[in-house]
Amino acid sequence: MSDRILDWITEETERVKTLDNKNDLSFNGIIENGTSYASYTKESLIEIHSLRGLNLDIPIYRIVSLSDFLGMLRGCLRMSNPLKWDDKWEQFWYKKRGYYIKELERQFVSCWSTREECDALWRIHGKESSDCIKVMSTPRKLMEQAHVYYEKVKKTSADAFLFYIGRVNYDFEDKEIKIFHRNTRDDVFGVYTNFIKRITYNYENEVRFVYYDGVKKELKKESFYLDINPRAVIDTVYFSPWSDKNTFENIKKIIEDLGFGDLSISRSELFDSI
Repeated sequence: MSDRILDWITEETERVKTLDNKNDLSFNGIIENGTSYASYTKESLIEIHSLRGLNLDIPIYRIVSLSDFLGMLRGCLRMSNPLKWDDKWEQFWYKKRGYYIKELERQFVSCWSTREECDALWRIHGKESSDCIKVMSTPRKLMEQAHVYYEKVKKTSADAFLFYIGRVNYDFEDKEIKIFHRNTRDDVFGVYTNFIKRITYNYENEVRFVYYDGVKKELKKESFYLDINPRAVIDTVYFSPWSDKNTFENIKKIIEDLGFGDLSISRSELFDSI
């Protein structure tokens, strides 16, 4: 039964190898091995690092706190380390094999959804706050910002592009994940485990944007802040369905004062009366 999970990871690995061969370069399917990246174009990197079945131009949505949203307007997208998340099933494979915890410390994730409106997502991520914000973007826009960062920090043509984006795969029962957790061989690891969740969470329609920090020796930090151009990432802003008129106007004024008065801004009508 657990073979279905391994098959999914293997299929995705083979897809990446096939794309990679177009460039006559080597890729081990999980983490790049340091081969020259000089002939990669931005478009080929984004294609290779976008998991199968993801339309790069579909709208995706992320619900954030007001402080994280203002951070985005100031040019920083916060990506969090899965070790700090509440769900104990996240990164189950790493957590079982304690000697790979340092690998997990290098991974940072930004969670988005293809669902335009969802009561549960507002409650979970917005925590019923009147000042939480939902941001709309696209996978391509996130990956383009990742490429800008990559071009800025790489020192040689061999430096790997270690950003990934893809839909979460919910096609597995709890029993399958437990068996996979218990039996999977040690060389099956890497960023792809970020894209496996229990079927319980399939209402999320989640898209994950993942960064693997393969450079720094000691991390042990909760978040990674990706430099972004907010105008190139943010399409539309939605205020919390719990926000009243005063909260709406106050936050809107903050956005305008930061120079983003031209942003498309509206308020979620999820709980409004008919």
